Amino acid sequence: MKILLAISIGWVLMLPATASALNPGECSRLMRQIYHFRTLEERADTLGNEVYAERMLMQTDLLRERFDQRCPGFSEDDRLVRQAVADFARVLRIGAQAAAKYFSMGAM
Repeated sequence: MKILLAISIGWVLMLPATASALNPGECSRLMRQIYHFRTLEERADTLGNEVYAERMLMQTDLLRERFDQRCPGFSEDDRLVRQAVADFARVLRIGAQAAAKYFSMGAM
């Protein structure tokens, strides 16, 4: 009986550690989603689709609220660094597409 009690107490004590271990992955996923919907919002603005832009803004706000609730350990600096990395990856992707067109003589 004591062994069963010790095992159950161990499981209860391990649950918060497991939840916090999953938190960085969830925070990263939420950051990617916020960036994605912000990009869609910018695109809708450039296309002049006000309804779609408003919906994307609502989704971005919802994700930011969720991010603030679930990721209290992430600071604004973390957000800015992740945003800069995502912007740099976007620039690299556009550059790679341009290079592929250039070096394939427009075949791609």
